[in-house]
Amino acid sequence: MSTVGTRWYTLAEAAPILGVSVDTVRRRVKRGQLEARQVHTQHGPTWEVFIGSRPPDAQADAYAPAEGAAQGAEGVEDRSQAMATWAASLLVPIAAELGEARQTIERQAETIRDQAERLGSLTEQVGYRERELTRSSVEIATLSNEVQMVEVSRWRYARSLALAVAVLVVGAVVAGMLAAPVWVR
Repeated sequence: MSTVGTRWYTLAEAAPILGVSVDTVRRRVKRGQLEARQVHTQHGPTWEVFIGSRPPDAQADAYAPAEGAAQGAEGVEDRSQAMATWAASLLVPIAAELGEARQTIERQAETIRDQAERLGSLTEQVGYRERELTRSSVEIATLSNEVQMVEVSRWRYARSLALAVAVLVVGAVVAGMLAAPVWVR
């Protein structure tokens, strides 16, 4: 990779300086619109492009301090501006998307709070209904016992009444039988 102050830049370095994508830099190299050279690095071969008024030869670039220093300051300023523009072009959509995500999260958090409140209310209602059900079950059991007691009492009353009638009938029959022989004699 090239260092700051030189005129040769990797495709990735040149793209923000030129304010274009790396693919656009590649197309410009292919069309001959940018001076390019292939260099070998520790990671393998890579392409560099020359950005400036004229391509330097290797030694002139290393030994041209006076002219290069003045143009280097301008180049640094241009590169800084290009980097700022490039960074803004990347960060603005990301910031917008982050803002949208934040709003979505806030809406979802509000929905969750509302649902939690509703769940709490429903839980209270379920507890109330369970207590009512228990109380009603006790009342039903009590009334059921009372109905059974009334039925038992009614059955006992009917049995007692039937027994009383039977006693009366038997008594009348017996009395009639006792009285009958008196007539017959």
